Amino acid sequence: MRGEVGPDRIIAAIAERQGGVAARRQLVAAGLTHRQIDRRIAAGRLHVLFRGVYAVGHRVVGVLGRWWAAVLACGDEAVLSHFSAGHAWRIRASAAAGVDVSVGRGGHLRRPGIRLHRRRSLTAADVTRLDGLPVTTPARTVLDLAAAGLRGVRLEAVIDRAVHERLDFSDLEPLLATR
Repeated sequence: MRGEVGPDRIIAAIAERQGGVAARRQLVAAGLTHRQIDRRIAAGRLHVLFRGVYAVGHRVVGVLGRWWAAVLACGDEAVLSHFSAGHAWRIRASAAAGVDVSVGRGGHLRRPGIRLHRRRSLTAADVTRLDGLPVTTPARTVLDLAAAGLRGVRLEAVIDRAVHERLDFSDLEPLLATR
């Protein structure tokens, strides 16, 4: 029927916003059945990256797709963090094979390729979105990098880069006050 959006267009629209990946829960919420999803996996149109997370159309995804896949694989409360967030904010290059993801205490189990960081809680003050991707705020990211052992000249370089990128650190003072 004219004007009706087919399953392939739904999948493409989701993947386009997320670096070429989509989660089963997103596809089901958009109206696809589990059977439709399974048929696309069998036909090689969806490729399993993690349980319930797929590359759309081909197996190769870039850095953005890897970040989205890792966050989606770790659950609804998961956010990109630490060195991966530093890379996303363009304040710290990261060539690491794994993706840093923070989750609350109830977060999912470890998965290959994901460096999982469990938190007592991730508050609204700790999290924002970068082109839709859940990520720790620039201030939270700098604190996480310092807690992960970044010191001295390297930490100064991160802060200098953040200033150069004109990132908002207005949330830094409240974060330091609660830690």
